[in-house]
Amino acid sequence: MLLIPTVASAGILIKHPDFSVVADAYLNLTTGNAADDSEQVAADADIRLLGLYEAADGNKYGGRITFESTSAGSNNGDPEVGEYSLLAQSNWGRIEVGERQGLPDVLTGFAPNNYTFTFAEYGPSTGRNLNPAGGLQTSFIDAADAASVNQLSSLGFVASLAGDRSAKLIYAAPRSTSGINTGISYAPDISEDNPGFKQLIQTGLTYDYYWDEHQLHLGGSYTYADAEDLSAGQQRDDLSSVNLGISATFNSKLALGISTTLNGTSGQLSNSIQEDTRGWVTSLNYNSGPWTYGGFYQQAYGQGMLSRPAATGWKLTSWVFHTGLISVPGCIPPIIIMI
Repeated sequence: MLLIPTVASAGILIKHPDFSVVADAYLNLTTGNAADDSEQVAADADIRLLGLYEAADGNKYGGRITFESTSAGSNNGDPEVGEYSLLAQSNWGRIEVGERQGLPDVLTGFAPNNYTFTFAEYGPSTGRNLNPAGGLQTSFIDAADAASVNQLSSLGFVASLAGDRSAKLIYAAPRSTSGINTGISYAPDISEDNPGFKQLIQTGLTYDYYWDEHQLHLGGSYTYADAEDLSAGQQRDDLSSVNLGISATFNSKLALGISTTLNGTSGQLSNSIQEDTRGWVTSLNYNSGPWTYGGFYQQAYGQGMLSRPAATGWKLTSWVFHTGLISVPGCIPPIIIMI
């Protein structure tokens, strides 16, 4: 697969002593060829707007909204509103209310999520990508196979339901001088893409340590979701998912990371033969001049799809290798080999 992202950057559109408006935008074009020789082109575009008013006491109040469009092959998506929220920010942290995904820790820009520990240098964290749970690779394979892979692709990379987009109440604490960062979110109703669950609580804690030109990043996140009956004969157990990881960057060149997700048998059908659900991911990346090299390895195990026999489990093994030329800051067209 060849991933060709355009430059993604944040810039101030309007700046006033009392308020500001910041805009981010990106456009990713990707071509891929799967085993069935079904060539496709995928496109992802997004515009994000953040408006903030700064009061006399230094507190900030505002809102954030995104407009997005996604297409893959013949599946063209019309532009639509993605996320939207209202927020208040002060030296005690940030409170945000609105339609949001997972445990967000940034308002502008496209930095990797603070609660992830393995990564690949595919440019900025914009839209669908080729990281575990990125969603881009499965857009090039059969829909039934894609559904099977998507069930497991987040295991090891993040806690389960980290990508759930729904109405949330979010608190993000300010990063402490000691390098500790934490946050928590609550959703009374989960997205329709994740049937069988309702109330969702997500929280995370990370620690960063810097010395010379090196960085150590470690911590984890936890997800709890209250189960609800799918139908008269199908009932789920509550979901309890934990993700732990550590990564290290040396001289801004060599980056190593490893993380694991452990769900046990939580979140599965109560009347089925339950499978232990877990996964792990390790990644390695190296930057040399204008070039970047690296990849990741992932293994994940879990219960089969609801439409398959209850005793059928799934195993996902994924290798990804890449090399790319960093020709423009934030724009990396890599050569990808996926197994």
